[in-house]
Amino acid sequence: MKLSRIFIAIAAGVVLALPLTFESKASDVPPIMLPVATPVVEKRIDIDLSEQRLRFYYGADEVRNILISSGRRLTPTPKGEFVIQKKIPVMRYRGPGYDLPNTKWNLLFHKNYFIHGAYWHNNFGHPMSHGCINVAYKDMEGLYHFAEPGTRVIIHE
Repeated sequence: MKLSRIFIAIAAGVVLALPLTFESKASDVPPIMLPVATPVVEKRIDIDLSEQRLRFYYGADEVRNILISSGRRLTPTPKGEFVIQKKIPVMRYRGPGYDLPNTKWNLLFHKNYFIHGAYWHNNFGHPMSHGCINVAYKDMEGLYHFAEPGTRVIIHE
């Protein structure tokens, strides 16, 4: 039996077949193109409660800077470092004194706390919520599509 090719596994499920002859030189072997690892650029959301502002970043670059409404004094927004746990396109928020159906673009970041669109007020820049981060619909859609589970969220004064 004459061996005419050598088979080399270069990745899971990828095999390279090279001709094998005794007269072959290194210059006769075709080059192997390996994928180059792309560096991962971190996405993050930074919320400054004292300014009532949310900034989101792609690496060191600020993507947007928007006004928000955080929790009021008796229903504060939690401070700390969190991650987006889940994205929910539409939700209903209910509690004593409020019922907010069809709320769009919900980003769960901690227990029952969300960053979400708010259609029921236009008083952004002032605390208004029961602890969630309210964002105007005109700003929230882009943030919803930017964020993904695992995106870091930092909330501070």
